[in-house]
Amino acid sequence: EVDDLCVSAALAPLGAQPLHGDISQKLRETTLQKFRDGHFSVLVATDVAARGIDIQGVDLIVQYRMPQDPESYVHRSGRTGRAGRAGVAILLHSERERRDLQNLERRTGIKFGKQGPPSVQTVMSAAASLVPKRIDTVDSKLLPYFMEVAQELLESKDALQRIAAMCAVVAGQSDFAQHSLLTGEENVKTLQLTSTDGTPLSTADAIAAVAHILPTFENERTADAIGKIRTAVDGQTLFFDLPSEMADAVVDAFDDFQPSGEADLRGRPSLIQEGRLTLALCVELPELRALGTGRGRGSGG
Repeated sequence: EVDDLCVSAALAPLGAQPLHGDISQKLRETTLQKFRDGHFSVLVATDVAARGIDIQGVDLIVQYRMPQDPESYVHRSGRTGRAGRAGVAILLHSERERRDLQNLERRTGIKFGKQGPPSVQTVMSAAASLVPKRIDTVDSKLLPYFMEVAQELLESKDALQRIAAMCAVVAGQSDFAQHSLLTGEENVKTLQLTSTDGTPLSTADAIAAVAHILPTFENERTADAIGKIRTAVDGQTLFFDLPSEMADAVVDAFDDFQPSGEADLRGRPSLIQEGRLTLALCVELPELRALGTGRGRGSGG
């Protein structure tokens, strides 16, 4: 798994190097020394191999799996922010591991800040920020071999677009796919529905909103396509998934939507028809309510 992570699209462009038991002791020592000396910035280690690591100046620790015990978490996360330096420790987990996370908080006495997966905008901005530094690391002896093609690019009609494409390649980004911020599912976008007057929202509000804003899309009922639904801690914002193209269409339709105030089957207008909701693409998730907790006006994810 360590080797797979090192060659993944996310870490390979960063020059990630592995550290695990199948590597000889001499190579492990060489790898650690090169990491200390700054020859590469990302080290991927197994839990066992990480036990003996003692390196100053580590800015970020990412634990890819839930630790087997609190001591392991404290030991691994303690490798950053040492000697008065600032540092960040991140623990990746799935929704199924929520109780394990709560137990870890209780046993370590640490209250974790919760953060959802990054949006496409965040990922691409971070990738773009790496480009200048990577370009500066290219050996100048290589440049003459690429001058001719560089000149051709500069003289082309779409020079800016082609240079931007080159930057994307340098950043390790050659394909574009939207992913749900709730589940990570590909070609799915997460929308956020917010109450403008503080009214707690329910799953029914999301279904009603989508059904009124854009009843159908390409002969499919939009409300039937709603996937995962979750609620913000304050209860006033819902987050829900739709297929990417449908999500864009719903957001566009909301810009032209005029609340009518008409009553629904319950004999009263829905919040969307009363003009008490806003709808937008979700860029970043806040802390969400745990599954199974109360949601005020009705059930929700």
